[in-house]
Amino acid sequence: MAAILTAIEERGSPVHADRTKAAIGSTFKWTRKRWPGQYPNDPTQGLGKRSSDTRRTRTLDGKELSKLWHAIDADGSPLAQPMRIIIKLALLTGKRRTEVAGARVSELQLDGDAPTWTIPGDTKTRKAVIKGRSKSTNEQVVQLSRQAAELFA
Repeated sequence: MAAILTAIEERGSPVHADRTKAAIGSTFKWTRKRWPGQYPNDPTQGLGKRSSDTRRTRTLDGKELSKLWHAIDADGSPLAQPMRIIIKLALLTGKRRTEVAGARVSELQLDGDAPTWTIPGDTKTRKAVIKGRSKSTNEQVVQLSRQAAELFA
């Protein structure tokens, strides 16, 4: 296992090596739960991380945003209309593409002077936790600009 992860790391992909290790490790964890005692050893145990967690800091400047916005609607763009709307809404709201693509009519309040989009968080019932759609697990209320409200409509 160490040789495989080292080969991935040496080709310049330490993050990929960590993700490979995590995937294999979680598979062994699942296997040990499913068949206790049959697979006692996890080959990834003790191998450690190969990369540091660094958050992305790159942001588009105004000129780049303008180019992207115009490229979305350009003649010859390979994007289908729904994808164009999703990308524009992601830019306008700052939300993840999966959150935008999964938006439901019931989450939108487009009438009035202050349109909003409420992304549901996790809720707890007496028997279980119902998974929401926001990554933070908390409900998020997004104030929508006129342009975003028009795109949702």
